[in-house]
Amino acid sequence: MMIIAHLNITSWEGISIGAEHYYGKLTWPESDWSGYELQHILTSREAAYLNKKVGAMGMSVAYKAGEEHPGFGSEAAVRKAALEKYKEQCPDADFLIVGDPAHAEPHLVIAGDEQIMVAANKLYKEFEAMNGFAEPENYGKASALSKRWSDCFEEPQP
Repeated sequence: MMIIAHLNITSWEGISIGAEHYYGKLTWPESDWSGYELQHILTSREAAYLNKKVGAMGMSVAYKAGEEHPGFGSEAAVRKAALEKYKEQCPDADFLIVGDPAHAEPHLVIAGDEQIMVAANKLYKEFEAMNGFAEPENYGKASALSKRWSDCFEEPQP
């Protein structure tokens, strides 16, 4: 059975005033889905910016350069950190997929067997282009695409 690690990216940007960071959590079956929260090391510039920002809100927090912080400046930075950490956290993972494992629909595959990644990501892009299950008239096609995407990760039968 192929083992799939998932990267769930979240953000309060656009929801909460002043929110601007992205957060990443790696999950996989053997972690009981509790997973691993991604962190990055704050630069001097990032620490100074965060201290200024929280100070302007009347809060006192002392961020320091060199300490770990869960907030990333972009989704791309979260993905990069995930690619660096997922094999360390889940060495048996065959694939790393961006998305919540609770959603049984095509997601972007960012690491794994190249041939399977290409096939799965082609189906993912097709699914996204048609707006997935959002349009009732697309339900049949979306279901078929979702099944084909899932089948990409099935072990070949002898």
